[in-house]
Amino acid sequence: MFVAREAGWAVRLLRPGPTADPTPPGQGQLLLSLQGRAVVDEIGGDAGKVVMTQRADQRGELRPGVLRRVPNDARWRLTSDDGAIVLAIGTSVPRETHRQEDVLALARRRRHMGPRLLFENEVVRVEFSVARGRLPGRGWVPWTHEAPDLELAFVLAGAFVARTWEDGSPQRTPLPTGSMLAVPAGVPHRFSAGGPGVCVGLIVSGRMGRIDGSPDRRALKGAFTPFSR
Repeated sequence: MFVAREAGWAVRLLRPGPTADPTPPGQGQLLLSLQGRAVVDEIGGDAGKVVMTQRADQRGELRPGVLRRVPNDARWRLTSDDGAIVLAIGTSVPRETHRQEDVLALARRRRHMGPRLLFENEVVRVEFSVARGRLPGRGWVPWTHEAPDLELAFVLAGAFVARTWEDGSPQRTPLPTGSMLAVPAGVPHRFSAGGPGVCVGLIVSGRMGRIDGSPDRRALKGAFTPFSR
């Protein structure tokens, strides 16, 4: 299921099964489990050879909140016996030695509410941020701001409340765990914690601005939960 398709990046929700054919090298992937456990295999040997690069087999387990980077030149496969739902961000991912991060563990150690960068290239940024409902400000991004491109906010833990102002009309949207909000370019918005405890959000935002002739991104505005069947 595609959530967004933009110039240089796309976001999908995947439901991997127990078996899968390998995906050939090409566009890199940022894979994050939203529900259940999955396994990412990067396949080495001659079958995984691209130009003059040679890579060994690599395996990573995706638990909820774990982000795995799959570089452009990898041949890879995603499987699950656990009914996993995986967020897949397709974009240019250069080869790097650091493959995997536990976003929820990083978030729980974070004391303040400002965003922390997880990944960035010329077309997209991926950040996470934390809100603690019992702290002053109760914020994730407690100030009103606008993004130059489409912004997607995913709630990984806890709950948030989003406030948006489109055409001067304020809207309040509760965002429980597992939900997503798509905010079009130029729409003022802010987020705050929706309850007590540690709340963790993932922010995926374009960096190129609106492209002439592209579909009206305001039609994407709205919230849904990827966990609904």
